[in-house]
Amino acid sequence: MVSRLLADVSKHITDATSCRGTKGDNGASKDLGGAKKVKGENGNDVMEVELPTVREDVDHIWAAARSALTAKALKEREHRDAATKQADSDRTSRTNVVLAWLATNMCVLVTFGCYVSR
Repeated sequence: MVSRLLADVSKHITDATSCRGTKGDNGASKDLGGAKKVKGENGNDVMEVELPTVREDVDHIWAAARSALTAKALKEREHRDAATKQADSDRTSRTNVVLAWLATNMCVLVTFGCYVSR
């Protein structure tokens, strides 16, 4: 019974660390540019990428990037629905149980480890 409980908890630790995710921020950023697949001169598929070649274009892009980085982002208030709040609460509870389990195991190891080493 105890070994099954320990196996379930260790499985939960593995699942909990691999399932955290980014809470909805899973899409690709739209401002990173991209490449297009086109047919080349000899009929092969090649990737086409737009790159600035004129010095003024590079300077303009650099200045725009610097000004975007200096501007502070506005904080958007996050509105979560009831299901998301409940799921977050459940995750927090499970995380706290796992942390408490780890802490008690550490205490047991330290306590009995001292007696065994004597």
